Amino acid sequence: MHDVRVDGQLIVNHGQALKTAAMAGLGIIMQPELLLADEVASGRLVRILADYELPSRPLFIVHHADRRPTAKLRNFIDFMVERFG
Repeated sequence: MHDVRVDGQLIVNHGQALKTAAMAGLGIIMQPELLLADEVASGRLVRILADYELPSRPLFIVHHADRRPTAKLRNFIDFMVERFG
């Protein structure tokens, strides 16, 4: 693993602003593939470092444990576990 120091004038913590900056040629960004799919498919953005795998982060679903989950909540939890679990 290699560390690379990156310096620049633009500091952004908003996904849409990051995408806009990258599309304007101001640098590279790291965003979920789903958020950039249209831009990559159209060629407006190009995927680089395809072999680089991001470290995983935990994802929690918080709900009232003392309440019986509704069918809607159960379906949501099942979807999230299937998609991200």
